[in-house]
Amino acid sequence: MSINKRYLTVCVIFFSFTISMAVLAADKGELNKLPNTRGDRVVPPLPIECQSTVVKGCVGECSSSFSATHVVTKKDVKSSIGSDIAAFCLQPVENSLCPNTDALFALSHNGQVVSKGDLTDGDKGFVAGRVGDVITLDVNLVSNSNDIACIRLGETYFNMGYINWTF
Repeated sequence: MSINKRYLTVCVIFFSFTISMAVLAADKGELNKLPNTRGDRVVPPLPIECQSTVVKGCVGECSSSFSATHVVTKKDVKSSIGSDIAAFCLQPVENSLCPNTDALFALSHNGQVVSKGDLTDGDKGFVAGRVGDVITLDVNLVSNSNDIACIRLGETYFNMGYINWTF
């Protein structure tokens, strides 16, 4: 199988640019404001994988809302992307919520929302911080008024863990 040299060159240039932007953002303490965004959700520049659960939770029949606070520690920094920054991701694990209900989340860094979305749509959330920073996760059930009636509400389970950058 032959690889088109022009395609390979474009991929290498794009990959190098993406890495440079992430490093520059990290150096300025702005990892949560990377240039790749979709709406008001942060989208990391590289493929990611959530691992090593820090917080896990559930909304639905188990609870109508969920809130957790995590203070970034040195252990978090060692387990994540290195340097002095710990990066976290939130992802849905299992969803059986009635289609008339959404599980909306907001991830905050030191009180400022940096990532939000809908776990029932499969959205992932991303946030980063340094040792001592406070990461807050809030998940709430919201009716989407689509006239669907369910016998059971169901649940959405989710985990917040460290980001493992995959290449």
